[in-house]
Formats: sequence, structure tokens, C-alpha cells
Amino acid sequence: MSEHSPENDLEVPVDQSAPPSPLQVNVRLVAMFGVGLVVLIVVSMWLMFSMLNWLGYASPRIQPVTVERDEQVTRPRVQLNPNQPVALKDYMKEQHELLNSYGWVNEQQDLGRIPIDRAMQLVVERYKAEE
Repeated sequence: MSEHSPENDLEVPVDQSAPPSPLQVNVRLVAMFGVGLVVLIVVSMWLMFSMLNWLGYASPRIQPVTVERDEQVTRPRVQLNPNQPVALKDYMKEQHELLNSYGWVNEQQDLGRIPIDRAMQLVVERYKAEE
């Protein structure tokens, strides 16, 4: 009879012709890649920091000079027309008269105006006639 030892039970036969399974990943190779990547990142950051120092970008910027003023800065004030309420009232009166009176817009072209109420009545009559 052949000897059976517990150490032989742990060995799993591996078929070298089959594609690698997740258990056959070379851990040492993955670890070396990770360490190399970290070293590459650290060296790149050190080179960038050195270059910025060499070009002078890492030095503190010069702060602008502040000047204290004795007087307070005043903003321009809005100047209103003192006659604005009267002017607005006159303007509204003129517009009301234009909307509610007959007159010529351009007499050479025979273009006139009619009161707004009469114009609305004519429009309604025209649409009723079309129906």
C-alpha cells in the first residue's frame, strides 16, 4: 500500500494548458505592479513640485497694496425729474385722447385713426359677416 500523508491532500493538480483561473494569479507580479505604480506617482508629483518651485509659481503671490481713504466712497444718486408726476399725467392724457378720437395719421396717404371702441366694434362685425 502506498503511503498517504495529509500534505499530499493540499496539493491540487494544475493543468498548465488551461487558461489561468482566479486562484492561479501571480500575486508577486500584481504586488510588484502596485509598488511600481505608487513609485511612479510619487516621482511624478515630486518632479511637478520641483518644476513649479524652479519656475517660481509656488512662491507666495504679491498682495495688492490697500490704500485707506479718509473719505467714504459715495455712490452717485439717481436724479429724478421733479416734474415727473405732472409729465406722466400729461402723457397719459395725450395717449387717452389719441385712443378715443378721430384724426389723421398721414393725410397724404389717406391713413387715419378711429377711436379704439369703434375699431373693436368694426372687427367684431367683420368676423360675424364672415361666418
